[in-house]
Amino acid sequence: MTMVPAMKIKPAAGPEGAPESKKKEQSRDDKERNRLINARMRVYRNRVHEIMEQFKKGGLAEKTSSFLADPEPSVQRMERLAGELTAGMEGSSKASQKKIVLLTETMVGYWLDKVSLKKGSKASLDELNELTARTGVKLADAKQFYQQWDPGDIF
Repeated sequence: MTMVPAMKIKPAAGPEGAPESKKKEQSRDDKERNRLINARMRVYRNRVHEIMEQFKKGGLAEKTSSFLADPEPSVQRMERLAGELTAGMEGSSKASQKKIVLLTETMVGYWLDKVSLKKGSKASLDELNELTARTGVKLADAKQFYQQWDPGDIF
């Protein structure tokens, strides 16, 4: 009796010819990426909601919340909101000013995430500087903000 050598079985290939295991791995990676993106969006919304609950100038927090609810906010909308946030800083207490700065940073972070999602790669510091110049958004230190915002490689 002769022994037949064991056959090597290749994984089933999908329509593009990629093994199913690679497709499953890609699917898991996509699910994880989507989970991370959704978590970032949830952080933005929760931050604004917390401010809304404790802020006397609730209109600014509500407008920022509305901005975050827009799946594709326009640059013009961001310019208007940035102007209102900047105007809200004048004559405000230090505590209110800190909340307005947080609303502004949240708005900019959300915008950068949306830009990154649309183009498929992380927005650059140059894009942030261009955005702040165009919209009139005032960040204390754009480079530091960019480093804090950095999403890693999820985009």
